[in-house]
Amino acid sequence: MTACLPQLVNRNRGTILAILVLNGFAQAAAIGGIGLALKSQFDAMQNAANSLTTLVAPTAIMATLALVIAALKWRERIDMERLGQDYVFETRMRIFSHISGMSAQGIEELRKGVVMLRFVNDLTALRQWISMGIASAIVAMTILVGALAFLTMINPMIGLVCLAVMFAGAGSILLTGKHVDHTIREARRRRGNIAGNIAEKLSNMVMIQAFGQRRTERKKLRRQSKSLKNAMEARASATGLVRALAYLVTSLTLVAAMSVGAFAIYNATATMGEIVAAFGIVTLAAPALSGFGRLFEYWKDAGVAQEKIGSIFQRGPAISPSSSREPLQNVKGELRFENVSSGSVIKNFSATASPGTVIAVKGISGSGKTTLLRLAQRLIDPDSGIIRLDGRDILSIRTGELRRTVSIASSLMPLIRGTIWSNIAYGCVKATPEDIRRGAQRAGIAIDNPGAALHSERAVHEQGTNLSAGERARIILARALVCNPKVLLLDEPEQNLDELGIAALRRVIRTFEGTVIMATHDQHLLGMADNIWTLGKQRGQSQDCNQHDQQTQIGLAGTLK
Repeated sequence: MTACLPQLVNRNRGTILAILVLNGFAQAAAIGGIGLALKSQFDAMQNAANSLTTLVAPTAIMATLALVIAALKWRERIDMERLGQDYVFETRMRIFSHISGMSAQGIEELRKGVVMLRFVNDLTALRQWISMGIASAIVAMTILVGALAFLTMINPMIGLVCLAVMFAGAGSILLTGKHVDHTIREARRRRGNIAGNIAEKLSNMVMIQAFGQRRTERKKLRRQSKSLKNAMEARASATGLVRALAYLVTSLTLVAAMSVGAFAIYNATATMGEIVAAFGIVTLAAPALSGFGRLFEYWKDAGVAQEKIGSIFQRGPAISPSSSREPLQNVKGELRFENVSSGSVIKNFSATASPGTVIAVKGISGSGKTTLLRLAQRLIDPDSGIIRLDGRDILSIRTGELRRTVSIASSLMPLIRGTIWSNIAYGCVKATPEDIRRGAQRAGIAIDNPGAALHSERAVHEQGTNLSAGERARIILARALVCNPKVLLLDEPEQNLDELGIAALRRVIRTFEGTVIMATHDQHLLGMADNIWTLGKQRGQSQDCNQHDQQTQIGLAGTLK
């Protein structure tokens, strides 16, 4: 399921891991050096013949090595974060690339539930596992191995006992794994439920107020909150047990070292210097051992996160990139549908929009008008059939080039944070300032007039919530025009437009040099059409439409249900 996640080790992260291992060995060497200095100092204290210089020198060495360890710890934290951030950066880019290549249906499915709400949390869990888990464990193991090596060299019995205690402690921590995993999953599930509920209710608060459901929703939130509280307390209990065991192992290691040392002194098999050295080494290495208490928690969190992120990569369908690199040239704007089917709404549809014509698409709600426009722009791909632009299968055209040639204005594609200028410019990555001004002017926007309501620097909030519906509609229309398309798709463009906006829309349709295909219910716009495609009729049926005071019979070549 996680096949699309990055490998832990690549060239850059492999280098960082190597640096961390070297850092761990350097810390272990410094700890061992402090232990040897302690041994030398205390052994010298038992020898009255030693000078004060002999006693002071080890202190200077230990102080220097302590500074070295502090510097290495500082560098260790930086490299740990670099490792985690590098992995998350690659994961984030892969997720975005996958989502941005999905069809409109797949993206809409992602919006449901709490899939997108997990995006940030799951990446945080992965980062913590890589930086605070794996990287920390690598350094800690290196330090412990090195420290135990020095400890065994100073006194083999103390070293072996400490090693035995550590292994027994690690085994006890592993036994808690199943319980920790269950509590983490349960807490995440309940947190996901409450996050999804809150997100839905906040976006529909006016509806909740209108129907007097505040008390009902408060009760539901209270139940979910209590459930989450209990789950988080259970998780804290499980993870707290792991940390307690790690602390216990650290303490028992120190106790074992001192007990064995005391016994060795009693039997005259060890010197005071060796015991003090062992105490110093175990004390300095103990933080590395206690860090394993969080390691298990990070591991379990990351395991769940990998599953959830992996599920995003399984979602689709995706819009496959074109295999052809042949550019579009001299586009006239003929758009032809040949026996196109898509889902349950469009079946074996065939029709042709000739260059320079205005096509109106009408039908009851759910008859496939929006789907037809999305098919034309390759926001979704048909289940069967072919769509051609100037005779060329649009599957063979690069999507970026196709979408600059076939542009769309739809209220289903909202505005984004920024300014009015940036939102209009968003319609084309290659738009020049002249293109932006031309698009705005055609949509009836006085973008260069500081006193106008829709001037260029006016702020736009997320989805344009600070603008009126009519203002948003005009900006959306200007955005579609900024790339100077050859085919203009309009999805119920009359919605929310005020009188000024309607006038601008009719002017655009009347003067547009390319092909216009508009899904509409507006009788005036239907009257401006050269042809009308009516969705929802059976094969061979026809429709009479009054166009420019003439009766024109439009034959349908397909069936749309």
